[in-house]
Amino acid sequence: MPPPAPWHRIPWREYRHVLALAAPVILANISNNLLALADTLMVGSLGTVELAAVGYGMLLVFLIYGLPIGLISIGNAFAAQFFGAGRGADCRRLVRLALWLGLAAGLAVAALSWASDGMMALLGIEPEIRRQAFLYVSRRALGAPFLFVVVGWANILNGLGHVRTPMVLTVLANAMNIGLNYLLIFGHAGFPAMGIEGAALATAAANLVSFLVFAAILRWRPPAVLRPVAGAGERPDRAFTREFFRVGLPNGVYVLLDIGGLFAFSTIVEWIGVTALAINQVPVRVMALSYVINLGLSIAATTLVGQAAGAGRPAAVSRSARLALQLSAAVLVALSLAYLLAREPIVRAFSLEAELVAPAAAMVSLMVVFHFFDGLTIVMYGCLKGLGDTRFPTLVYMAGQWLLALPLAWALALPAGLGLPGAWAALILEMAATGLVFWLRFRHLERRPGTWPLSAGAAR
Repeated sequence: MPPPAPWHRIPWREYRHVLALAAPVILANISNNLLALADTLMVGSLGTVELAAVGYGMLLVFLIYGLPIGLISIGNAFAAQFFGAGRGADCRRLVRLALWLGLAAGLAVAALSWASDGMMALLGIEPEIRRQAFLYVSRRALGAPFLFVVVGWANILNGLGHVRTPMVLTVLANAMNIGLNYLLIFGHAGFPAMGIEGAALATAAANLVSFLVFAAILRWRPPAVLRPVAGAGERPDRAFTREFFRVGLPNGVYVLLDIGGLFAFSTIVEWIGVTALAINQVPVRVMALSYVINLGLSIAATTLVGQAAGAGRPAAVSRSARLALQLSAAVLVALSLAYLLAREPIVRAFSLEAELVAPAAAMVSLMVVFHFFDGLTIVMYGCLKGLGDTRFPTLVYMAGQWLLALPLAWALALPAGLGLPGAWAALILEMAATGLVFWLRFRHLERRPGTWPLSAGAAR
């Protein structure tokens, strides 16, 4: 096996393929971010309680959705490796598996969402915030079955390198969602003014339309590798499904831990006070821009690393990871400078009371440190996922977040009296440590192709 390419000797032209895969995914993620921002700004204009409720409600939605979305989205790594190995029939099996898993998980989540009010009561959330957050969570969950299927299909197409179709559908669905927000939140064009409940119903409607359009495309205009072939046997058998769950469940737990950590962190912030919870929405929403860019690079890394692993090309595995990480570092440096230079105008766009502008701007400055480590860790996990390595990173992340970051955030914010800045300092420490361990893990695996989890499973 040839040695991995040195980090400093990769020519610029090599980056173009990564960017070609990442750019549509980034645009789709930016579209999702703009939708979340639109929800925040539109509902935030109704008042501080509504702003805090929609922010907390979004985190609760992500918490409930985390495990099934993480499980279903592992289709990206499977599709990439199957495509690299020339296993078209298995790619088609993934499409059917994503349909049934998505519908089943979505119905379960829709039922679970109605228990969210009791969950918030146990956590001591203030009654008015709890009431409005419940409206958001329960109404938005009506679209969960359709959303989960679309997430599964989109990840499969991303793994095959067909990234434009999911991007176009995401942008169109989100544009429709924002338009419905305007009608249902404020009551225009004859619609009732439903406030935060209207924002949730708009999202559910957009999920349904996106599912119908995606299903039509896969039926009548699918990518060549997904077109039926006589005798291909496209129904997933038990062994196929077990392998999917073996790799996908740890990824689902990883996503759940990630969202659960944000939820727990926001609960700590809410214990500090409603004002701190409202201020915290600013760095969280601002950081979403760098998050979606690095998530796009992470998905591109999963696709390229997975396709190279499926084709049995270890040198290409190493090169793909390095390209994605170097691009991520460049993006993070540029965004850090932009955030610091424009932090006050950014904060003022959130319509906060005048006395909250200065502390919110200070939190944006602290967020810059966190988002650098966070971005590199996201991309590094995408590289590991391309090899099917999901169990080890999940255990590392569990230990770092739940044994280090959250207890330390609580201790610094409340007993130590450092408030919101102390809580964010704990997150910075944990993310730096987690990113380093992920990098060391990939360096270990890239030189040992026989230990790649998904490749080893496919060969058995």
